[in-house]
Amino acid sequence: DNIFRLVPKVENSFDIKIDDVDFDLSYIQELRSGYDDTSGDYLKSYNLELDLLKDKMKLVKEQGEEMKKSMRDKNLGINELQDLEEQLEDNALAYASIGSAIKSAEKAIVDFNKRIEENIDKLQEEMADNIIEQLKKAVNKAKDIAIDAVDDLIEKEEERHEKVMKQYDNELKAYQKLIDSKRREINDSDRDRTFDNTIGKLEEEKQGYQSRLNAISGINTFDAKKEREELQKQIAEVDEKIAEENYQYEKTLREQQLDDLLEQKEEEIEVKKETETESHKLLVKSLNKQKEAWQKYYDDLLDNEKLFADMREMILQGNFDGVEQMFMQHVSNLTFQLPELEAKFQSTWDAVAQGIRT
Repeated sequence: DNIFRLVPKVENSFDIKIDDVDFDLSYIQELRSGYDDTSGDYLKSYNLELDLLKDKMKLVKEQGEEMKKSMRDKNLGINELQDLEEQLEDNALAYASIGSAIKSAEKAIVDFNKRIEENIDKLQEEMADNIIEQLKKAVNKAKDIAIDAVDDLIEKEEERHEKVMKQYDNELKAYQKLIDSKRREINDSDRDRTFDNTIGKLEEEKQGYQSRLNAISGINTFDAKKEREELQKQIAEVDEKIAEENYQYEKTLREQQLDDLLEQKEEEIEVKKETETESHKLLVKSLNKQKEAWQKYYDDLLDNEKLFADMREMILQGNFDGVEQMFMQHVSNLTFQLPELEAKFQSTWDAVAQGIRT
């Protein structure tokens, strides 16, 4: 682990190597002072210290052998021999001291394991409570996923329904605009016709006056001629009225036809909107029932004290596979009901399973 990373050693002499080991030992011991005496880091620090002490013992032993070799292989003076003898004595003391330190570290490890064994029941209880708490949190999270999924479906359905209704309104508006355009064409045609007829009548009236003036200026008037002219005029007036009546009747029929088409379209759109609204209500009602069902499912699951008590007992017995299998069954049930959320459900339970394993 990074917290136990030791500083690089300078391996150019026994003293430097031993100093490096001593530094690492001091570093390990300083770190350990901040650890709880029941933690894994606390035990790991003693294991590292024991390895370092063994390394140091080996170096001290090799250093002593090197001193003895120097005394045998070299032609040394009395003072130098005395210095070597003193160094050998220090070396032996150091070797013995390291042996004591190793025994102390080994004893500390034994004491740690004994202390852990004495507290194992308490630790198992705490672990079981922690895992159960994680499982309940996972259930709550899965509950939120399921409820949010249904809420999302309801929201999307509301948006779809609103869009469809707007499309129907726009369709009706477009049709209304088309009808209005047709009406405008009829009104424009009627306006032009009325204008042309009025001008025509004025022209005819003017021409009649002119003709009458011409007739008077050259021909004498007789009663028979007068009566015949009067009858022709009346007949012309009747024909004109008949033509006008026919026109107005046809105009009315065309307008009525447009009104009928518009009314028919309005009824068609209304039926579509009613059908859409009814379908929308049924779907939202179904989704809300589904939401209530998921709410009840998870609430019942969280209130099932026997289920969690059985799981707790499994955990205390070390039957983690049984606990994992039981909750994986819930994952299968959920993904069968909501397959589109399989990845979310699976990641939630995988996190719980990982917590159980560790």
